[in-house]
Amino acid sequence: MKTYRLYKKGVEKENYYSPNIIITHDEFTSLVESSDWLIWDELTVRGIEDYKKYPSLRLKTTAYVNLEDLMFISIEYTGLNYCMVTFENKISYKILKLIFEFAEKLKCNLWDRDTLEIVNDSSLEAFRIKEENRGIKLTKEQSHVLESLDDQCRWFYIPTDDVDAVLKILNIQPKIQEGDITTIIDDAQRENKVVIATFTGHTIIFGCNAPYISYPDLKSFLAKEEQQSALLKDVLNNLSKTFGTAAYFEYNNDDELIASLAWSSKGKFVYGRFTSEGEGFDIFGTQKKPMEVNQMSIIKTAKKLGMTPEDILIGIMKQKMPVRYFTQPHWYIESRLTNRK
Repeated sequence: MKTYRLYKKGVEKENYYSPNIIITHDEFTSLVESSDWLIWDELTVRGIEDYKKYPSLRLKTTAYVNLEDLMFISIEYTGLNYCMVTFENKISYKILKLIFEFAEKLKCNLWDRDTLEIVNDSSLEAFRIKEENRGIKLTKEQSHVLESLDDQCRWFYIPTDDVDAVLKILNIQPKIQEGDITTIIDDAQRENKVVIATFTGHTIIFGCNAPYISYPDLKSFLAKEEQQSALLKDVLNNLSKTFGTAAYFEYNNDDELIASLAWSSKGKFVYGRFTSEGEGFDIFGTQKKPMEVNQMSIIKTAKKLGMTPEDILIGIMKQKMPVRYFTQPHWYIESRLTNRK
């Protein structure tokens, strides 16, 4: 079962459990009766029987979706300044869009009761794509992309599709190209390409050399080589000031001792754990409790903050969307090669 609530626009999240703007029964009734895809509970086969048994039941409080076999979806006027939408079984994009439009006509926002977030055009489109993707199978080449991620991955995560703004904050202007992720993945994971993948308002910047994107040249890397974690902290804080959240993750199954994560929220560093060659250290921010960091906990944290690389790349591949990429030197290797000369 999945439920949503309709609150009048202007109700803020802090008033979720005690909405302070009234939805009148008259406006709810009028809208239901003008919606040919809804039917009052008392007019359904089950409702007719119920109202015969209990004639004191209040009329025109609950309407059901009257489309094909979709009678398990209801909109209820609670009398408590909100309406409750209940999906007793699977949610479909078609019906969620109808209810979203119903809420708009009622001058309401549609709130997801699980996440306490408002459904908007962007999240509705993300739901449509997710539903469409369920029936699309990956090719052999696309499956290789996911297998590559199982071995190792280094990535930044930012909840936005405004890549230009991200690059501006990072203070880099790389020569961007576009391509199919299936043709680029090996160069990203093993060589010097860094990929920018954006899907439904979520962006990852990933690749073996992703940690070095904050350094425009070798000189800047050498100047900060002993302060890399401090620089990463600043980068994440700057990104999260604009986008709400920013994170960095990495794991390597060829060497299970390498596993790191760090994230920032609303301009404040939350927590970081960096492990390499068996040695690790924590950087505490607003979170004071240390975490055990491995691939499983990294993926779990990434899902909690937004989307994982696998989620984003599956969506991109099924929708046949291109990714952007650029060449990024591995400044640590470059510095060692320079010292040998």
